[in-house]
Amino acid sequence: MNIKIRLEQPGDYRAVEELTREAFWGSMNYPTCDGEHLLVHKLRSLPSFVPELDFVAEADGKLVGHIIYSMAKVITPDDREVEVLNFGPISVLPEYKRKGVGSALLRHSISEAKKLGYRAIIFYGHPDYYPRLGFNRASAYGITSENGRSFDALMAMPLYDGALDDVTGRYIEDSAYNIDSKEAEEFDKGFPPKEPAVLPPIKLLTDKLTENAKRAFDTREIRYISQLQGYSGVEILSWDGIEEQDLAQINHILKEYGQPEKLFPASHILQLAKMGVRLPVVQKIRKKTGISVYRVESESEHYVLKEFENPESRREIKNYEMLASLCIPTLQILKNTECALLLPNMENSSKYRLGCEADLSDVQVAISIAKWYKELHIKGQMYIRRITLCFMMKQIRLLCQIWI
Repeated sequence: MNIKIRLEQPGDYRAVEELTREAFWGSMNYPTCDGEHLLVHKLRSLPSFVPELDFVAEADGKLVGHIIYSMAKVITPDDREVEVLNFGPISVLPEYKRKGVGSALLRHSISEAKKLGYRAIIFYGHPDYYPRLGFNRASAYGITSENGRSFDALMAMPLYDGALDDVTGRYIEDSAYNIDSKEAEEFDKGFPPKEPAVLPPIKLLTDKLTENAKRAFDTREIRYISQLQGYSGVEILSWDGIEEQDLAQINHILKEYGQPEKLFPASHILQLAKMGVRLPVVQKIRKKTGISVYRVESESEHYVLKEFENPESRREIKNYEMLASLCIPTLQILKNTECALLLPNMENSSKYRLGCEADLSDVQVAISIAKWYKELHIKGQMYIRRITLCFMMKQIRLLCQIWI
């Protein structure tokens, strides 16, 4: 499907509001539209509106998506006001969802925002969808909601490295986002009548869970399956009574009802977001014995991501760090988390390349490899002696303390 992204024009306004109404009809815990079409209508006339980032998506000769941006701010502990971007609502016609429209709008608008020199984007949204574009939870940067709360649905993306390094505090969006339900209801009367959606009750999901998992849902008073869009998989796993097998079952049920699935903590998507990799395009290369390898392209740079599911496999991260500390030549760790490594992609490197069969009979290659192993052996022995000495000194100090 060919998707065309362009700036919204005044002639699009009504169609975009109708599109927004359709996109949010029966969303979350509201059987009609919860005022998102009114929000779009109001934002265009406000000082916070960013017209150069107001885009529509066209496909099959009609409007199928829309994204709108506004200015927001972070109030730091010393009362500085740091301007950031906020986007939303982002709307896609129901019959065009999961066809790349939302992703196309986001990739285009985020790239444009970066070109225009904006610092960062912070917003509220689905905490297991937007990490695919590189959004991380705002709390990772020390940013909370206006009332000081932290939750995964509040997300942030620095638009250049270090953009949020010195920014902590409370995030505040335009007051227009506090939609008055009566005003929204009155505004909706100007649109064609539409039957309220029937929202699947949460009981359809909890009836298939363990008793402990059911209690976890009961204590949160979740009424509809669609309300789970407000929680991340990581958050759900933190609830008492929820285990990984429960989350797997929850995902199976969410898929049955056409709802987005939850991400597990070790997901490569979350690892890339934690590393600050913006707008990644990811291709899985292989998975073997709990280690997954991916090709990653981000902002014209090429990487390889290694994700380690099992704690014993994660020793490879420490091995890379040890080799680097000993100044032994190896692939550079560009970024890492507790369970993933981001490395240069040798296919696009001028410094490294993959070995090939011809190397087996190349004397110079053999000499280079022999030198590398010799250096590893010498420095490795020195490292072991140093570690052993440190261990012995600790034992001696401990014995001295006992004797004293």
